[in-house]
Amino acid sequence: MPRFDKAKIKEEFLRRIAEGESHSVIVQDKHMPDWTTIWRWAKADKEFAADLEECKFERGCLYGFKVGEIANDLYQNAEEQTHEMVAAKRAAMDGYKWAAARMAGRNGWGDKVQVEHEATGSYVDALRAIGERVEQATEPQEVRARDDNPTLQ
Repeated sequence: MPRFDKAKIKEEFLRRIAEGESHSVIVQDKHMPDWTTIWRWAKADKEFAADLEECKFERGCLYGFKVGEIANDLYQNAEEQTHEMVAAKRAAMDGYKWAAARMAGRNGWGDKVQVEHEATGSYVDALRAIGERVEQATEPQEVRARDDNPTLQ
């Protein structure tokens, strides 16, 4: 493998990620290292890893911007759009939205919803409390007519 300038390669890789290219496309270039090398660099170099996450976020923003451009074109030129054009542009928007969600990195946008919950006590205690409430609700209760109800007298 020929010698290369690691700093220049990292800089080019980050620039191309921020410009919208994917890892798999970039590492196919002859002068670029394979994806495992990039991955090892990110694991070993915290600054490079942070720069990579930032560039991925920029890439997601780029794809999000493209969605906005297409939507604006559909809105501005609604009278001139054929059904086929609208369908093609909607498909392109869906593709860009998908790419933005997946290629924006950990700090970007996605379909994953994270719910955080804190509970006190144990799961077993909670089940016992529910059981007690159910027992109380199902105990027979005495039902009496009110003395002031004229229909029951």
